[in-house]
Amino acid sequence: MSRYWLFIFFIICPYMLFSVADEAIFKEYDIRGIVGKEFTIQDTYQIGCAIASFYNESGVMVKKVAVGADGRVHSPAIKEQMIEGLRSNGFDIIDIGTCPTPVLYFALHHFGLDAGIMITASHNPGEYNGVKMCLGKHLLSGNDIKRVRSLYFNPDKRAATEVLERGSYGEEDMISYYLDFLTNQFSHLKGMGIRAVVDCGNGAAGTVMPLLLERMQWEGVMLLYPEVDGTYPNHIADPTVESYMADLKKTVIHANAELGLGFDGDGDRMAPMTSQGRLIKGDLLLALQSRLILERFPGSAVVFDISSSKSLLQIVKQWGGVPILSQTGVANVKKKMAETGAWVGGEMSCHTIFKDRYYGYDDGFYSLLRLFELFDRTGLSLDQLLTDIPAVCSSPTYRLPCPREVCFEVVHALTEHFAHRSDCELITIDGLRVHLPNGWGIVRASNTEPLISMRFEGDSSDDLEAIKQEFQAIFDAENIKLCL
Repeated sequence: MSRYWLFIFFIICPYMLFSVADEAIFKEYDIRGIVGKEFTIQDTYQIGCAIASFYNESGVMVKKVAVGADGRVHSPAIKEQMIEGLRSNGFDIIDIGTCPTPVLYFALHHFGLDAGIMITASHNPGEYNGVKMCLGKHLLSGNDIKRVRSLYFNPDKRAATEVLERGSYGEEDMISYYLDFLTNQFSHLKGMGIRAVVDCGNGAAGTVMPLLLERMQWEGVMLLYPEVDGTYPNHIADPTVESYMADLKKTVIHANAELGLGFDGDGDRMAPMTSQGRLIKGDLLLALQSRLILERFPGSAVVFDISSSKSLLQIVKQWGGVPILSQTGVANVKKKMAETGAWVGGEMSCHTIFKDRYYGYDDGFYSLLRLFELFDRTGLSLDQLLTDIPAVCSSPTYRLPCPREVCFEVVHALTEHFAHRSDCELITIDGLRVHLPNGWGIVRASNTEPLISMRFEGDSSDDLEAIKQEFQAIFDAENIKLCL
């Protein structure tokens, strides 16, 4: 062989084995991107090897890894590559098949497995896919994902481990165990005569909801789009977006149902809808879910993200609880819950986390069951329960494209402006939240994208408009082109 071909073989070829996936797929809380554009199915073999190396250097003994996947069209192939990467590094695999993300979390907590991988892109359109990673019972985020990224792009940094033999492979039906747990804990709700419509969105919720209805004998509950179809032919599976829930609204009203419920693509979020088709945001859902918990644990904390409504703060105090603001992100909410001993927490995006009678992770099906339990215990409907929560006027969450450095300029300019006022409170744990006499506003940089996120709330529609105009005036004065 000539020196030229020896150079190609020993220098170039090894690097051809490693991917050139877009670095941007490594997000704050997961790995996620467009398949075929930002990463390929074959790339996930090397991502699996990088995750394996992260596990090896973590200092935690990892041997058995559960791997699940949502219903996206490329999830089975990505899962196969991921499993190959892990097995080639000596890890034993328990394949839990097509399932929602909460089923993976349940497997880790209930059976004490060492680690877990979920192939999913949550609520993103069908061309996306990704990976959620768990070490022990904890979802990786932040610096841990940065380390996986480094190991992926720099394979020479991976820990040298002697793999004596390839890891084993087995399959397990975790959905059955999961349903056993839920139906046993909520056996008092069997045969409940509630009239509801549940939109599975053609996502992984379709692997659980039909079986849950059958076991719970809920004859008055109707399912929309329970067929798992990763092309999402009816709408994108994000229950917090009004336009995606149009069919649910129409069906709820036409069927004279008491409420509707929508799931995201991997089933860790559930958003409710009133009988008149009003979609309920995550902060109001958390307010409802905290009611019985605060009766049981008076004086306990309720944790929620920085963009949540003032109504939530007020009602938690009214019901005898301690409201605690957290940085945005499920991982941050969980961390704050651990620090404060909170039994429940959540986000605007309808991630609701229960440590009361549960394992402390976000689970849309468990959230549904706790909501039904609230109806059963109080004898009130969703519409009636919402009347207890103070009414305010809220804007949508504005997510505007903005370079990250400009995002911080915006926050700095706002901080300088409001710092001179004696009638407001500034909260700076995540961007800037300003509490004013007649409402509040928040501006923060997105953790995952070059976007600036803003939300405003007023005691009346006039107050809301005045607060928005004050923020807009500051943008204009600083020559920052952000139009509200």
